[in-house]
Formats: sequence, structure tokens, C-alpha cells
Amino acid sequence: MAGKYETVRPPRFEVEQGLGGERIRVRARRNLFMLLFLPFWLIVWTGGGIAAAAEFARTGEPFLALWLCGWALGWIFAVLMLAWMLAGAELIGVNAGDLEIEQSLFGLTRRRLYCGRDVRNLSPAPAPPFFAQAQISLPFLMRSRFGAVKFNYGGRTVYAAQGLDEAEGRMIVDRLLRHLPPGAGS
Repeated sequence: MAGKYETVRPPRFEVEQGLGGERIRVRARRNLFMLLFLPFWLIVWTGGGIAAAAEFARTGEPFLALWLCGWALGWIFAVLMLAWMLAGAELIGVNAGDLEIEQSLFGLTRRRLYCGRDVRNLSPAPAPPFFAQAQISLPFLMRSRFGAVKFNYGGRTVYAAQGLDEAEGRMIVDRLLRHLPPGAGS
């Protein structure tokens, strides 16, 4: 009895041609729960901050000043997290034999350049455990501890391409190894 084949899905990254060569664009990983929860949380959090600011203006309580500083940090973090999930992207490419990883959000970029001859063991990374997948990531503020691509650079392991599967990581690694110096994959 013949069955129906599963659909072959295309990879969730795009390949772009730029001045420096080929770059791979990986859109930010979206967490449906956080996309639904954060707007509601921001409304409630903003209301609490406005009430606390009004109370601080009325009383000048020093504790409220400290609390408002923490409130502002929490608000900024939540807005950045929501913006990253909606509009953020990671770009990975090789430029003149060096590996470049860039995070981009609304025209702001954070670029990291790795000397191609010092990149070792470039390989796909296995899927992280469930608790790591549920973690919130802001590449602008912190280095990722998981991703579909990994490599050693000196005494540390660098991860890229969050939110992709190991098979997609293999596709990216194959593309990168074509342009990196020999030895990057070993």
C-alpha cells in the first residue's frame, strides 16, 4: 500500500549576496507564548510604573526612586525582547576569509568578526535541551549559549543561528566551509 510522503520543507534561512560575498540571514526565533504574553505584561508593567512615578512625585520616597530604576530596566528588556522576536535577524558570512556574525534590529547592528584561520571545529550543533529552547535570548545584550552552528575560537565555543534545526545548521556549515581557510572544519 503506497503512502503519502511527508512534505520536504525548505530551510528557515535565506542566502543573500552582498559586497563581501554570500551571507546567511536567520530571522530571530519566535516564542509564541512570549509574543502573546509580553504585550499584556508591558501594559500592566507600564501602569505600575506610572502609578509608582506619580507616588514618587508626590512623596519623594527614596525606595520608589530605586524601584523605578529597576522598573525601567525591566521595561526596556521586555520591549527589546519583543522587538527582537518580531524584527531581529542574525547574519552569518565569510568576508575575506574571516567569519562574521552580525545581529541586526531596526538598522542597529552588533558585529563580531572572527579570524578565519583561528576558527576550529565548525560544525552543526545538536538541538539544545527543552529548558534551553524556552530561554529568552537577546543577542545584543548577551552571547548565545546555543544555536544550530558552533565553532571553537581560542578557548571558547561560539554558537550562532538560534532557532534552527541541526539539519539547517549542517546546510549553513557546508556553505561557510567553502569560503573559510582549510582547517576551520577540523
